[in-house]
Formats: sequence, C-alpha cells, structure tokens
Amino acid sequence: MIINFINRIKTGLIDYLTDDCLKYIASRNEYLNEINNQILLTSSSCYLCVNTLDSADENQSIRNLQENLLNQSNRGVEVKVLVSSINERYEGAYEMITKGIELKFVSGNIGQHLNFTLFNNEHSVFALKKEKQKSKNALLVNDSALNYALTKTFLNVWSNRRSLSFNEFLISKKNELSSFDLDYRIEIPKMFKITEAYLDQILNAFPKYIFLIGRPGSGKSEIANELFEYLQELNYQKESIGYIDDYNILHDWSKDINIIGIEHHEPDGFIVTENDIYNRCELELINRIDNSENEILIVEFSRNVYYDFYRSLLSKNIMKKSLIFYLNTSVKTCLQRNINRKYSGQIPTKYVPENIIKDFYENDDSEILEEEFPDYVNIIDGEKHLDDVKQDLRRLINRKISKIVK
Repeated sequence: MIINFINRIKTGLIDYLTDDCLKYIASRNEYLNEINNQILLTSSSCYLCVNTLDSADENQSIRNLQENLLNQSNRGVEVKVLVSSINERYEGAYEMITKGIELKFVSGNIGQHLNFTLFNNEHSVFALKKEKQKSKNALLVNDSALNYALTKTFLNVWSNRRSLSFNEFLISKKNELSSFDLDYRIEIPKMFKITEAYLDQILNAFPKYIFLIGRPGSGKSEIANELFEYLQELNYQKESIGYIDDYNILHDWSKDINIIGIEHHEPDGFIVTENDIYNRCELELINRIDNSENEILIVEFSRNVYYDFYRSLLSKNIMKKSLIFYLNTSVKTCLQRNINRKYSGQIPTKYVPENIIKDFYENDDSEILEEEFPDYVNIIDGEKHLDDVKQDLRRLINRKISKIVK
C-alpha cells in the first residue's frame, strides 16, 4: 500500500501540482544544497528518507547535512531519518547515531521507494531520477495537502514493526551474512565504519535466553508469538529459535501414569495434586535450558515464587545472558482470559482451574525479583492492549542492546 501510494505520487506529481508549487532541481549538488537550506529554515520537524549514507569524512555536503540536522535537533526540532536496508553504503549511519540523530532502517522493498524529505509539513524535496542509488535530480514541492499525506506515510513507516534501530539492524545483518557463510566480523565493521569491539558489545548484549513469566492468562503466549516474529525480522532462522513452556511439560507428565502428583483431565487439562511436582518441573526447565543448543531460547512459565528459580540460574552463568519479562496482569483479567481459553476450541486450551489461579497465583514475589535482579527483570503492564504490550517488549529489548559504550 505504501509503495503504491508513493509510485502514484511520483507518476502524477507534475500533473497534480501547479508551477508555483514546484521548483526543479537539476543536479545532485543542488539537491543536497536545497535539503541543507530547508533544514536550516525548518522550525518544528524534519523527516529524511535516504537510500545511501556516505561518510561525512568523504563528502562536504554530507558533513553539512549532519551538522545542520544536529544543530536543529539541539534546538528542539524533531529530526528523524529512515534508511533503506537494501544498500551497502551505511558509513554515515553510525556517525549520525553517535551525534544523537534518530535513525531507523526500513525493509528494502519499502525503503527504496521513500525518496522524499519533509520540512515542517510545508515543503518537501522529492527525488526523481537515481543512478547507483544516488538521487541525480529532484523537485522542491510546496503543497500542504501532499506534504501532510507524506508526513503520515513517513510516520507510519517509522512506527512499523519492521523498522529497525541501528543496533537491531547490525544484529540482522550479522544473521543475514552468517546465513551465506560470510565473515560478518570483517564485513560489518567495514560496511558501517565501526570497530569489531563495538560489534561484539552489541551482539553480546542481545539475550540468549528470554523468559516470559506471570500468572496464567497474563499474555505470555501471545508475547511468545510476537517474539518469534521479531526474531525472524532480525534474520534469525526459525530452527535457531527454541521454545520451552512449563505448561507443556506438566501436560505431558499428566499423561504418564508413572508420574505421581499430577492427574490428567479430559479433554486436555490436568490438576496438580502435590506441590512437589512444581519443584520437579523447575529442575526439568533448568536441565532443558542448560542443554539447549538453540541460538535463542524463549522460556515461558508461571509460579507464585520465582526468586529461587532465578537464583539457581546465577550459578550456571545463565542469568548473564538472560532477559526476563514479567507480565503484570490482574487476577481478574487473567480469570477472564482463562475462561475465554476454556471455550476457544483450541487444543490444548491451556485452561487452568479458576481456584488454582485465585489461590496459588494471586500473590507472587515479582517485586522481590525485580529488586534483586534489576538488570534482568522488566515489568510489562499486561492490562494494556496487546499491540501496546508488543511495542513495550521491543522497546525494552532495544534498550538493553543500546546500553553500550559509544
């Protein structure tokens, strides 16, 4: 939809607008100069879409562009830059990031069609002919209705789930290059003009183990599905992503007549009759985590006491590579979602008897967990709309991989 919208504008741009709304820009130098002039004139917002990001060290116009964007950002102007992900010239991206300029990478099939720059929702510079991904000429457009539509398009792409931060894009590039058996430790530093040490910090900051905890019905499974999609957007292969759910472990045990302390109930439920079964389940979780060969492992489980479990992971050095999300969802909401599960028709329903949620899960030690492990535990408001919860999840992961030395 976005691509079709942009193409319609490009093909009908001159017919749609009158001469007094247009100024033709004949060369690349004039194009860059006009953008720099408009940046200096803007007072509230400046949105750029670029297909290449040359280094300021090699290009005076790019150096001026970066300086002007930084100056305007320091003055309170909202500055955002979208970069197409299909190109190989990203040298200027790290320069912009270190200067505090907001920048995201957008998937290539969309990014390569975003050939405009917006200023104050009043003026835009629209790139026309391109050679080797560089704009050769352009139009300066002064039309409030068109620029308003372009602004909405830009912000929709910016907030799109597939628009990646700089650090996320580095991780996706690493996974992409690895899938082609290319040495990312050589290619990425050269591509982005960063050190290998910086790259290592990014890669080491990304969690190997992602825990989703909270009451039954708190939203863990939906978030697990979101994580699968997110990791694949970072170019992790499906087979490299593992998943463990304590419900599935208990469900399987309930069908084993040799396991005491849990009973199977048709069609797909179970009831824990001895609390020791939870301790055995935690030991099984730790064993599976410890022996996992997956590149990324998602672990989902519910308890009323979490601290002892995570304390045991410290001795195995697992916590250092972990990120924990606690879905803070009220018992009332969990009970309602649990009832919805019961009649969903899906097998397994993951339905938990209501008295278990009320008696066993009403109070837990999540506050103690957050206090003892502040670098690992993140509290997410499970009462929010699912889309907002998903955004919180990505924001928190991105914050973790951004906590590095520039």
